[in-house]
Amino acid sequence: MTRRCASIVIVFLVFGAGSLFAQIPHFKRSLFLTDPRMNGADVTAAQQRLRSLGYDEVGEADGWFGPMTGRAVGRFQFRMGLAVKGAIDARTWEALFSEGARSGKRPTGGKPALIGCGGYLLGGWSDRGWLEGPDALDWYDEDGPFPVRFYGREAFLTQGSCDVSAAPFDAPYADSPRLSAARAPGYAASELFLALTAEHNPFPRGPAAEAADDSGALRKTLAGHLKKHGITVPPDDLTAYTIDLDGDGDMDSIVQSTRYGSDDWAEAPPQSYSCVLYLETLPKGATRLVELAGEYYPEGAGFHHNRFTFEAAADLNGDGSYEILMNARYYEGSFDVAYEVKKGAAQAVLSAGTGV
Repeated sequence: MTRRCASIVIVFLVFGAGSLFAQIPHFKRSLFLTDPRMNGADVTAAQQRLRSLGYDEVGEADGWFGPMTGRAVGRFQFRMGLAVKGAIDARTWEALFSEGARSGKRPTGGKPALIGCGGYLLGGWSDRGWLEGPDALDWYDEDGPFPVRFYGREAFLTQGSCDVSAAPFDAPYADSPRLSAARAPGYAASELFLALTAEHNPFPRGPAAEAADDSGALRKTLAGHLKKHGITVPPDDLTAYTIDLDGDGDMDSIVQSTRYGSDDWAEAPPQSYSCVLYLETLPKGATRLVELAGEYYPEGAGFHHNRFTFEAAADLNGDGSYEILMNARYYEGSFDVAYEVKKGAAQAVLSAGTGV
C-alpha cells in the first residue's frame, strides 16, 4: 500500500472542520447543564441536529438543556474525538454542524471483537466482517477500559486492559484511534504489539519464523519480480519468513526487500524499490507469487517513497487462517496494514496509523 493509498484508506477519520452547512446558527455561548436550566433557540438547534444524526437519547427538541441533552452531547463528543464534557463549547458546536459529524445511530447485533496493533485501534471483527477502527467503536458507548489479551509478535504475553482515544476531528494528520493507558503489569508499551478482546489463539500454528534462502530460489523469484518493474540490478537485501498461512500443511514464504540507499528520507536513487511478497505453496510443489505491497523506481524518485516491512502473521478473526501484518513507513507517517490472502489475491482489510 503506497503512502497515497494508505492515506485514502483512513481519510474518513479527518473530519471537515472548515466545511460547514450553509444554514448554521451562530455560536453565541457555551451550553451546559445548570440550575436553572439554559434554554433558547441555540439549544433547540443543537437538539435538532443531534436528533437528525441519530442521537435519540436527546429526547424532544424543546429548547431546554437538560440531562438527556447532556448525555447526547457527551456521546457525540466521544464519537468525534473531543473531550467528553457533556457541554457544548465552540469546538463542539463547529463539529456538530460540520459535514463530517459522525452518526449516532446504534448498529444492531452483538459488539465486534476489537483488534489493536502497534498502539492503534486497527479495527474489529464480527459476523458482519471486518470493521475499520471507528466503525468497530460504533457498538460501544464508552472508551474503555476494555479487557484484552496482549501479544508480542510471536506469542501471548499477558491479560490486561486498555482505553481507546478517538481521533480528533480537526487533527492536522490522518490519525487513527489510539490505544491508550494500556495496563499490562511487567511489560513495556513497546512490547504490546497486539491487543485482542477475543480469546482465540492468534498463533495456532506458531509464529512466522525467519528462514535462510540456502538454495537461492527466493532471491531468484524476487529478481524476476523486480525485473518486471524495471529493476534490473540484482537485489542485495532479502529477508524471508516461513509460515503455514492457511493451515493446509504446506509451508509458505514471505519475502521483504528494500533498496533506498543510506537514508530512507532522501531522494530514492535509480533502481530503488521496497516490497513485501507472499509466495504460496500449491499442490505438486508449484508456487504462486502475491505482491502485498511494493514501490519501484527504475529512474529514481523524490522523498515520497515508502519502506515496507513484514511485522507478523496472526489469525486476527479466529477463522484458522493467518492475516499478514506489515508496516508502511515514509517521511511523514507510518501505517500498520492487515492483509487477507485468498485465492491468489491480497486484500488490505484493516489499517491504522498516522500521517499526512
